[in-house]
Amino acid sequence: MLRKTIDMSRLDKLKIDGEVGNYLVQWDNTLLLTAYDQNRTFVLTINGEQLLIRERLKDVLSRFAQANLIHEYEMEVHFAKVGCQTRGYVAGHHRLVPTCGSSNEQVIYYMVHLMEDASELESDKRVEMIMNGREGDKYHIQIATSERTFRRIVSAADEVAKEQLSLFEYWMYRLCCS
Repeated sequence: MLRKTIDMSRLDKLKIDGEVGNYLVQWDNTLLLTAYDQNRTFVLTINGEQLLIRERLKDVLSRFAQANLIHEYEMEVHFAKVGCQTRGYVAGHHRLVPTCGSSNEQVIYYMVHLMEDASELESDKRVEMIMNGREGDKYHIQIATSERTFRRIVSAADEVAKEQLSLFEYWMYRLCCS
């Protein structure tokens, strides 16, 4: 079992395992992603690979949403209902959420459903997430965000997921039992 600490505030110092022209971010192959520079996206895969995609973060997220049938207007409505302007991508139990607003150039998107735990780093008020990789590997990801903001966004995504699952149960009941 591997335990690795990754400080996202030192993104430019991280060892990059490869640069690819095309990588499809999926619920089960990615731990997090963020803009590396204006035209490339950094991805930490579930296998611990640190890749660069030769594509803007906005475009990578757009392809992700399209592949998973997640529509921006639906997320806008769901997150507004739970009182959160900072929107992620939610499909039931699966949640890809940002650390802050999408217009912030330091935004990091991470898979909440692959997160084991998170806590504030007392030394500098950042948050450290423990993400579950393949074969029991643990990645301790340090991100520059306040614990309060972090918890608010995760809580909103959890509420959206709960609402979606409730609607799904309702429609399954209607289809099966009416």
